[in-house]
Amino acid sequence: MKARIRFEKKGDLCYVGHLDIMRCFQKAIRRAGFDIAYSQGFNPHQILSFASPLSLGMESEGEYFDGEFNSVLPASEMIKRFNEQLPKELKVTSFRILPENVKTNAMATLKACRYRVDFSYGSPFPGDLANLWDSFSSQSNITIEKKTRTSLSYVDIKPLLLSGICNGDSLTLLLRAGSDVSIKPASVLDAFFEYCGLPFSGEDAFRSGSIHITRLDQFTVVGDKYVSLGEIGEINE
Repeated sequence: MKARIRFEKKGDLCYVGHLDIMRCFQKAIRRAGFDIAYSQGFNPHQILSFASPLSLGMESEGEYFDGEFNSVLPASEMIKRFNEQLPKELKVTSFRILPENVKTNAMATLKACRYRVDFSYGSPFPGDLANLWDSFSSQSNITIEKKTRTSLSYVDIKPLLLSGICNGDSLTLLLRAGSDVSIKPASVLDAFFEYCGLPFSGEDAFRSGSIHITRLDQFTVVGDKYVSLGEIGEINE
């Protein structure tokens, strides 16, 4: 059976890379004695599939991976045993059994991510943040530079910015994500900062610590609605 596990990654662990987080869960699964399924062949490994890797330095309240298990305990016990084996800043918050007809994993079905951008050291904006954001986001086109090793092009990111809400000194962004098309919050902030006449990029502000970005959740599409990856499946009582 396939299960979907939701977890948080906070504190100093935001500086631990994706591959090390994967290894941490692999070890936790072994130590907890879970009946995990293994691949076949000369080098068997646990059958796990993680959703979109989190950028280094970013915290998250909504990370996911799918795992194949031969058998499972009740969800509350699975969560408890996971967290007994994990550092406190890496916390499992949900365990759901996926429907049997689900053939794809979390990454393959990912369509959007929600982020919160906090301006930690006061607003650097030349005016009210909410008014500036409303003016910026109401543009018919929002263009950014996209550089490669050999070329420079301009991309309209407006279709990738699904929503943006200002609340005090923070922004909550819902952005397109997935294997087909994706945009990082720093790219949206690049365009916003340039619109506001600020002399630094979103990536610069993030790396310097003047803004703090938290991924809140990840979504798929069911029908015509965005649905949290954590709402797919049933809780095993």
